[in-house]
Parts: sequence; C-alpha cells; structure tokens
Amino acid sequence: MNKRVTIFTVGLVCASSVAIAQQPIPFPQPIISEVLFHVPNDESGDADGDGVRSAVGDEFVELFNPHDAAIDLAGVVITSRRADPLNPGSKKGVSFVFPSVELAPGQCAVVFNGLDSSMDGPVGSSLRAPDSGNPAFGDALVFSMGNRSQGRAFANSGDFVLLSVAGGSAPLECVVWGSPKEKPPAGTVRLFEAGKRPGGSVVRVGDGGDGVFLACVGIEGVAASPGVRGEE
Repeated sequence: MNKRVTIFTVGLVCASSVAIAQQPIPFPQPIISEVLFHVPNDESGDADGDGVRSAVGDEFVELFNPHDAAIDLAGVVITSRRADPLNPGSKKGVSFVFPSVELAPGQCAVVFNGLDSSMDGPVGSSLRAPDSGNPAFGDALVFSMGNRSQGRAFANSGDFVLLSVAGGSAPLECVVWGSPKEKPPAGTVRLFEAGKRPGGSVVRVGDGGDGVFLACVGIEGVAASPGVRGEE
C-alpha cells in the first residue's frame, strides 16, 4: 500500500499548533478517513481517474482500518443526511452497504458515487467485493455505489456522511459540513466538522477518536487522495 506523509502548511495549520489526541478506536470498527463532497470544477476533480470530471460521480468516502488485525466490513453502512441507514435501498440521498470483505491493517476502502463512471482495475459493489486491491488507488479496496441519478449526491451547502455498523442500527462516526436541516442521529459516537468549501476532499488528521478533518489541498498539495493514507 502507498503511504503518504502529512505535511502541515501555513494557512491551515502548523504542526506545532495542533495536537491530535489518539483516543483509541475500538476493534473492529473502521474509521472515516477522507470525504470528497464538493468536487473541484477543473480536471483535479476527476478523483476516480476515468478521464472525466463529474460533480456527482467523482464524490467518494474513504474508510481506513487503524487496527493491527483485519476487519470484516460486512454490513457497514455509509449514508448521507437524506438517506435512511436502516433502509439503504431508499431513493433519497447517498447510501452504500458493504458486502463481506476483509480490510487489512492500514488499508483503505474507497467508495465512489459512480454516476457515469468507468474506472479501471478491480471495482466492487454492494453485492460483491473487488477481487483485489486497486493499484490505481494505493491498493485500496475500491467500490462504486453505482448511482444512476444526479440527485443521489452530497449537498455542497450542508450535509453529512454517517458511518454505521450492525446494518445501520449503530451510528459510529459522522462528518458534518455547512448547516444541514437534518441532524446526525442521536447516539452517534464520534462527530466531526469539516469546512464547507475545502477546494477538494477533507482528510482526517489523527486516527484516534479525537482526529480532525482538514482540506486535502492544504496538507497534501492535491485536491484529493483516494486510497492513499499515511502516517500523520
């Protein structure tokens, strides 16, 4: 797997000014590590690498395994504010349910929206896992939601990404931006805020429960880095 070294830059945060507490994440929970909800207007917005920038299709959510042992993602659910995690087949918002697949220690799983997308390499769906990691994305496990509607997308002005387990009945983490009308469900274990217009994706700094989400372009120098996560 590719590794990235996070470099803090002036204008966002400097290494001496932020201390990220590493509150341990209980095994076998994954964590949200990167979200692209506001796709850049230029070619840097082609996050899925199919040669076409799509305001919807290039959106993605990245999960990461921070543990020393593999975890099974079966039944892990990703939803937006308008989707029902207990009814992922509904026609509202963004939703994805992982099939049974092992995520290795330090490995990422990247779920693209998938509208009009034609990604190369192994790509899975909610029905089946990819055959292997995708070398175009740091050997991450790559999935597509397979969306077919422009309306099945994140709202740039205000929305959230919710990570749940146990088929959606146990909300673990939520990354919120803007001022969405719907609030994260009560009982969500960890809540994070992200900038409303980050100029690309937001990435998690710190793999513990007290991490923060910052603009990828400010700490990586690129608009997004799906599948490539390193040591902060």
